[in-house]
Parts: sequence; C-alpha cells; structure tokens
Amino acid sequence: MMRQLETYSNVEVRGTVRFFGAKRFTSTEIHSRISAVYGPHAMSRPATVKWCQQFEDGRTDLTDAKRQGRPTTVSTSDMVQRVEDIILSNGRVSVAHTA
Repeated sequence: MMRQLETYSNVEVRGTVRFFGAKRFTSTEIHSRISAVYGPHAMSRPATVKWCQQFEDGRTDLTDAKRQGRPTTVSTSDMVQRVEDIILSNGRVSVAHTA
C-alpha cells in the first residue's frame, strides 16, 4: 500500500506529470496516481490535463510562468502627503481619483 506524502512542491508534482506522460499514461491515470501519492488537493484534474498537454507540446520547464501579480504600491512620506492634500482640498474625491 502506498503512503501519502505530506509535503511536496508544485514542481515535484509537475515532474511526476511529465514522467507519467512520457510513459504514455492518460491524464486520468496520471491524476489518479498523483492523488493517491500526493493527496486529492495536489493538482486538480483540469490542471493535470493542462500540464499533460503542455508537456506533450514540447514544454520542458516545470516552473510556473511569470504572471502579473498585485500592482506595486508606494507609501513614501511624500506620496502620503500628496494624497492627504488631495483629500483635504476636496472631501468628496474618489479613491480612483487619488490613485
């Protein structure tokens, strides 16, 4: 009987997908094996299908692609003062206007 791993990385799971995909397992079989070893929340079925397709299309990188994240915020004393000045000059100013 297999034991479930308690700790793992996304890269490790993707490597498993790539390995079983190279051995011509179906995405359903791969997802079933991943769930048995890493647990049911390691990778969703749709994500397994997506990664199988990407590896079949020639992808070799296991890391996630860079994406835009949360916008950069600036909270310098100068910026805080500028926002305070805008709000004090017009109390009905919108948040969108101050941004």
